[in-house]
Amino acid sequence: MPIFQSFLPKSLPKIWIWCIEETDDYFEQRLIELGFHPQKFTNPKRQSEYLASRFLLSEIFGMGFMNTMTADEFGKLINVNATDCFSLSHSYPFTAVTQWDKSIGIDLQCYTEKIETIALRFLSDREFNQMVSPIENHFNKIQELTLLWNIKEAVYKAYGKKNIIFKNQIQILKQNTIFEAKLFLEHEIKYYQIQYKKETEFSWCVAYE
Repeated sequence: MPIFQSFLPKSLPKIWIWCIEETDDYFEQRLIELGFHPQKFTNPKRQSEYLASRFLLSEIFGMGFMNTMTADEFGKLINVNATDCFSLSHSYPFTAVTQWDKSIGIDLQCYTEKIETIALRFLSDREFNQMVSPIENHFNKIQELTLLWNIKEAVYKAYGKKNIIFKNQIQILKQNTIFEAKLFLEHEIKYYQIQYKKETEFSWCVAYE
């Protein structure tokens, strides 16, 4: 499995992105050899993404990390013995992992025209009018919409709890090429820094406090 990209700065979240080229059997066999018994999914694409991400976690952090990984009460993956936080994202054939010393979320999505049909479900009128409407090129508009989805999904993952309304509770701010995000909760506002990149086939975003 080739590393598509890796970003390993000292003072920012670490990010690894892979392009999946191996078969499910390859990942499953390697994981079982390492002592990890993968789950089974009926959806073939979901199975491939699951196997690849677990194999990548074992490659990055080792099997000790894998053996102490579990889901919290909200379904978010955590490691009970680790001080750092991590997050996963999949959009076949790419898988992404990020690590940071505080709550963090990552989202990666390949570009599809479907994003246009759901844009107004997750973007406020202000966000759409300021960040999307001025874009004339069709593909550039899809890229921007995908990135805005990345940002909101990454914030949601970093927060780690359910029942967040993307359109109303997650606000994206943009100045030139710099994005920030706010999450509006009942009694507080959380502020998130944003790292992102638009690639030829996909875009990704990391959100962290």
